[in-house]
Amino acid sequence: MKFEFFQVEVTRKCAMNCIMCPGKLWKSKPACEMDLDVFESLSAHFEKAKLVYLQGWGEPLEHKDIWKMARIAKGVGNEVGLTTNGMLLSEKAIREILELGIDVILISMGGATKETHERIRRGTSFDTI
Repeated sequence: MKFEFFQVEVTRKCAMNCIMCPGKLWKSKPACEMDLDVFESLSAHFEKAKLVYLQGWGEPLEHKDIWKMARIAKGVGNEVGLTTNGMLLSEKAIREILELGIDVILISMGGATKETHERIRRGTSFDTI
């Protein structure tokens, strides 16, 4: 049996304060992130899925090893995807995405207008995204 995807939350770090995020409900917002060796041990199971999706309640681009993790998942032969708030999509990050051949990238938007988006996705910039 092959799964469609495995979702792996690589970090809970996020500099934003979105109104719907459960992180603000936690007594102390955990800034934990998955160790690379834990991710590598999980990669032994990646062959069971078509897609490895690097996303959870945190911002995956804040993880110091995000590109190593993507490379590991691609190396197993998986498609790789992630969801980002878009604020860390620097020229360097975009270059990594293109060079690694990231298959799916979603940018979280809170609305079709600047006012709506920034009211919901606090700490992001509609114009920057």
